[in-house]
Amino acid sequence: MADASGLTLDPELETFYLMDAAVVRIPKLAERIAQSRGLSAGVAGRKAVTQEESVRLSVLQRLISDEEAAVGAGFEKVFGASPGLRNSLEARVSAEKSKVADFSNVVRNAVLVEPGKVPGPDVFRKGTEAVQAALDLESAAAVELEKLLDARVRRLSGQRTLILGGVTAVLLAVLLMFRDSVMRSLEAVIDGCERVARGDLSTEVRVSSRDEMQRVAQAVNNVSGQLAGVIAAQSEIARRHDAGEISYRIDHAQFPGAYGELAQKVNGLVASHIAVKLRIVEVVGQYAKGDLSADIDRLPGEKAKITEAIDGVKASLQTVNAQIKALVNAAVAGDFTVRGDAQKFDYEFREMVEGLNRLMEVSDTGLAEVVRVLSALSHGDLTEKITTEYAGTFGQLKDDSNKTVAQLTQIVGQIREASDAINTASAEIAAGNTDLSQRTEEQASSLQET
Repeated sequence: MADASGLTLDPELETFYLMDAAVVRIPKLAERIAQSRGLSAGVAGRKAVTQEESVRLSVLQRLISDEEAAVGAGFEKVFGASPGLRNSLEARVSAEKSKVADFSNVVRNAVLVEPGKVPGPDVFRKGTEAVQAALDLESAAAVELEKLLDARVRRLSGQRTLILGGVTAVLLAVLLMFRDSVMRSLEAVIDGCERVARGDLSTEVRVSSRDEMQRVAQAVNNVSGQLAGVIAAQSEIARRHDAGEISYRIDHAQFPGAYGELAQKVNGLVASHIAVKLRIVEVVGQYAKGDLSADIDRLPGEKAKITEAIDGVKASLQTVNAQIKALVNAAVAGDFTVRGDAQKFDYEFREMVEGLNRLMEVSDTGLAEVVRVLSALSHGDLTEKITTEYAGTFGQLKDDSNKTVAQLTQIVGQIREASDAINTASAEIAAGNTDLSQRTEEQASSLQET
């Protein structure tokens, strides 16, 4: 009731303390007395009090004493602010104080000290009298409060009529005197609002008046300034990030309310994109080192294109790696006829596979030429040579193979010439031997004849 009526904040002492007594203090005091009454009557009826009951009654008596003191102090302030109320309320205040004191004495002496000294019904009657005295005081206070409030309402109604008349007169005079100034100020404010709506934050709203329009213009300028600050902060974060400072964030604490929330959301958006980029860098870095086991996170919405692109990179690298492994394994096994499928790839990957295919082809052709020449040599055919042009090591291998064939041809020719000379010398020796043998036979015959 006190809060709903606004009397909690009533600036006039007598009405405030009457309200406090009627609505807060006395009802609370009556409730404490009623609680103590029931408990005390029960103890008196049994003629025995437990430790718990003794503690509870002592606490209630202390609370009753505190509430009674607060009620008495409140009425003293009421009487001090409005002496006329003393005549109508002082007797009830005294009666209430006396009844409460009587009940408290009974509780202390006949309940706590000597339980059963006073019969239970008498204790209950004393408590009821104290409660009733409190409620009578409450009713009397409420009546006097209503009278004071009615008088205030009548007084304020009269003042309101006078004030409204004066305000109306003053307002008419002000409207007549400052109509042109207000219109100019209003047009300036409207123009400023329209500029802000168009995004033009470069010009302040200026009005010559010193009235509320000045505050409106200042408010528009404040809005413009806050928007400019937010835009400047966003420009700064863009500049810092362009310069490579990706850890830079907007200080959202410098902006109030929704502007700070906007700055926080910008920071969150930037952090989200930076996190995605750093994750891409991390995964691609692993790919660059040859570790293709990592997968990019499954990103939602349009970000899924990033996931698809990185997955495509991984798939391409795995496919190229498989092609390279197949070619390397074939080469290690001595099979240079294997070729990679370059049609599966584009751009650099295709050129890479085509280059490996050319390497396999050159290796296959070059080694086949060497095999052909060596095979001919193994069969004594020194006419075979490598005529295909090669570069680098294969060119040197071609030249060395041809030189080997030439050297072998020369050596074989020299051996053949030496063999022919040996044959001739052998024939001559054989003829000499034959002639010698014939002469020897002739000499032997002559000797025999002799």
